[in-house]
Amino acid sequence: MRVCTQCRQLVPARAAVCPDDGAAAEDVATLPEGARIGGYRIVRLLGEGGMGYVYEAVHEVLRRRTAMKFLRAEYAGEAEVVARFTQEAQAVNLIDHDNIVNVYDIGDAVDGSVYFVMEYLDGKDLSDVQSGRALPVPLLVHIYGQVLRALLAAHGKQIVHRDLKPANVFITQREGNPYYVKVLDFGIAKLRDGTGKAVTREGAVLGTPSYMSPEQIQGKPVDHRSDIFTLGVMLYRAATGAAPFRGDSFGELAGEILGREPPPLREAAPGAALPASLERLVQKAMRKRADERYQSVAEMLLDLDAVRRDAGLADDALAVAVAELAGRPIEDVLPTRPASPSTRASLAE
Repeated sequence: MRVCTQCRQLVPARAAVCPDDGAAAEDVATLPEGARIGGYRIVRLLGEGGMGYVYEAVHEVLRRRTAMKFLRAEYAGEAEVVARFTQEAQAVNLIDHDNIVNVYDIGDAVDGSVYFVMEYLDGKDLSDVQSGRALPVPLLVHIYGQVLRALLAAHGKQIVHRDLKPANVFITQREGNPYYVKVLDFGIAKLRDGTGKAVTREGAVLGTPSYMSPEQIQGKPVDHRSDIFTLGVMLYRAATGAAPFRGDSFGELAGEILGREPPPLREAAPGAALPASLERLVQKAMRKRADERYQSVAEMLLDLDAVRRDAGLADDALAVAVAELAGRPIEDVLPTRPASPSTRASLAE
């Protein structure tokens, strides 16, 4: 990337000077504070990954605080990678649900960089909130009720997420809700066109291995029931603080997912007061065969509501319980019991 040393505008990749003011241009590894692009001013780098960078930015006219996601320059010429990057913005815009991060804009910069602009979120992702510990049942029901409603909307638009995991569930505060969910990262989502034809290539193993369904980890075609399996894995970890499958390599982990049934919740979390209905929900979601799982997120939501009732929580009691939890430090809210060694994951997410 190159920026003008004077006005801080992003300039074409090989430009020696800024086309606007004639000042010298300089190479930068990441966009510096004050850099300007597409009407936005960069505030700071929020994070980076293998595919790109995310910056906090402010719209120069509207003064709206946003997050800008850029694809790394080395991938700009790879059509499939660019398509996967831009389809994240397309998928989110198509779903248009309150519990899914909003996308405001998408564009190509003068140097060929591809980016899109999202709402800025304050808070933590669910992996940081859990930090290897179990969630209290009221908080589990509250958070995953929102996750399931977001996925219900996505599946209703024929979009399969394919990379659900706690790191892609962001917890913020909104409208009096201290644990408001925003589902992130639809970058490898599977979209279908108006005829039902898949527009995402089959056969590639895309996703996070420890959360993959059996069909996904084998590179087979997937549908919405793959997300349901992944939700079961996430709920298992939320209920017990432990991973249902483990392995020191991709092959070992795949073998566990394909061939082993995880220990029951109450064995993985001895002494925990977990409703039997939660055990049944997780077991059904994690069936090896897709046709034996829940056939829709709507079915799963009904059984999650049964968990709420079995925990002795009416709708208003759930809200009170969550509000009480929110008023305490997260370290006091989450149980400190260690995960069972037999179910602790040894493969990083």
